[in-house]
Amino acid sequence: GNINLAGIGSDLSLQSDMWSFWEGFAVFGGKIEILGGIERSGILLIDREGANDDDVSVYVHTTSSLITPYAGTAIAVRGSKDVVLDGAVVAGGTIGEHGVTFATAGDATALITAGATLWLNNAVAASGDITINAGKVFLDTVSGLTSAGIVASGGSVITVNATGDIQVLGHILSGGNTEQTFDKDVVVEEEQNRNY
Repeated sequence: GNINLAGIGSDLSLQSDMWSFWEGFAVFGGKIEILGGIERSGILLIDREGANDDDVSVYVHTTSSLITPYAGTAIAVRGSKDVVLDGAVVAGGTIGEHGVTFATAGDATALITAGATLWLNNAVAASGDITINAGKVFLDTVSGLTSAGIVASGGSVITVNATGDIQVLGHILSGGNTEQTFDKDVVVEEEQNRNY
């Protein structure tokens, strides 16, 4: 389903000891946290080793998006085993006709953690840092990591940590943003990188 709680400070926390599935559009003015196979107890995260029959702990459907439009917000997706992100993740911005427009003050972050493999088949964008921790990381050709570099001090960083293989077929852009123009057939006509 679609959930729109865009008021500043409105948070979403979705947790399952087994696995979490998201299909729909989520716009929250605060933080978004999705936990699959992991339990939160206060500030502690307890690995329950949960997953579905395909060893997927978190699945975000291709027709879905997770969005926090304001500065200083955060999105965290954590799975005990595989995490499959087929939907878009945008921290600190909105998706428009030409791509992502970030909030001016920035400092929004995205954190993706997979105990086994992260399968990324869409965009993860943040005005600030993006951090990925996984056993293995696979970024498909349509995927991308974009950290706009809109932060109070210094620059933004994209960090990808894996104990196994990292395969990048998509794009990684830190310190800028991509603007796309489409033709009448919704084919990319022009693509420009903007630096901040």
